[in-house]
Amino acid sequence: MVKIPDSAGSAGNIVLEPATVRYSPLSKICGQVLSLIQARGWDSEFTLLVGAWACEVLTSLPALIRVPLAAQGSPVIEVLLEQLVRGAEGEFIGATTAELPAQLRQRRATEAMQLACLFPRLVYFGPCSFDVIIVADEWYSAAVHWIGCNRHWRGTSIPMTLVNRLIGNRAQRAIIIVQCVDLEMRR
Repeated sequence: MVKIPDSAGSAGNIVLEPATVRYSPLSKICGQVLSLIQARGWDSEFTLLVGAWACEVLTSLPALIRVPLAAQGSPVIEVLLEQLVRGAEGEFIGATTAELPAQLRQRRATEAMQLACLFPRLVYFGPCSFDVIIVADEWYSAAVHWIGCNRHWRGTSIPMTLVNRLIGNRAQRAIIIVQCVDLEMRR
């Protein structure tokens, strides 16, 4: 997978299937990738993120955090989400509050707070979101993989934080943010 980090909602994601590049010369693969990323708006100003998925990803679960100035207290976990994506490129189509087994939910919240508590030491304050994926074939063997941090809030973060502030505890409410009109999913 190649990702243009300055893009949003998978607009900069490119998935190369191993079967399509396995026996191609490196110069041909480089030309294909360059053509694809330029078509998505990459102008070589921003770096690229290249990775390989060698495991089964069950879901993507960002944690939205607000880090106050060190003198103003501890970081606050605004919301823990589940992103809804489709297709090989992981096209973002919405988000909802995550329905996870209790042990996994607690681990994710604890680790998110541990990471967030490092930020005041780095003299960072403001919004940030941690990207996390749950990796396994089945929930009982799930592992938490922290894969990135964004120093901003965007499409999901802003509306979910607004909902959090307007209605408070969302535990008894079904909330979803949709970016696609043909979304089919459980309530």
